[in-house]
Amino acid sequence: MIEASAYHDGKEAAQRAASEWTLRYPARSGDHLGSLANGRQFDHIQTLLHGAIAAGARVLCGGAGRPDGMDTGYFVKPTILADVAAKPRLCGRISLTR
Repeated sequence: MIEASAYHDGKEAAQRAASEWTLRYPARSGDHLGSLANGRQFDHIQTLLHGAIAAGARVLCGGAGRPDGMDTGYFVKPTILADVAAKPRLCGRISLTR
């Protein structure tokens, strides 16, 4: 979440950072993001993403589905959403203030 006064710069910085993240299998060395532990987690994240997008969130990068080239494992695209409604399940128990 980004404070309203920093929204424009913050979303651009988040988008840049996410585009630099590397996805790799956990056994590989180096800095990278690995996959989720199982298909149930993957399906849950996909459901949350689809719900947020259906509720009006804009995908700045990433989104639902598997990343290109990651056909095995439970990888999720590094995703940045904008204009996420305060009520979708994506926010969970996070307190939102304006």
